[in-house]
Amino acid sequence: MPNGRSARIRVLVAEQAARRGARVGVLDVCAAAVASLPVGGAGMSAMSRTAASHPLCSTDDISEQLEELQLTLGEGPCVDAFTARPS
Repeated sequence: MPNGRSARIRVLVAEQAARRGARVGVLDVCAAAVASLPVGGAGMSAMSRTAASHPLCSTDDISEQLEELQLTLGEGPCVDAFTARPS
């Protein structure tokens, strides 16, 4: 059984998809983060140890630029979180 936090996150993401009138997608995860946290934008990237990393979504131009910069420079919160996790 999912914990309360996981259930709340799923509801927030589903609400964003419902607003768009579409199935849940990665953009809804970014939009839910902006709607529920004190932030101005959000972005998400797919990262792999064996393949090129790619931005998946951004809620605004600044978030998009930050995602691109992190992947280009190889540093930033997204890259740090990915490299700090166990193999």
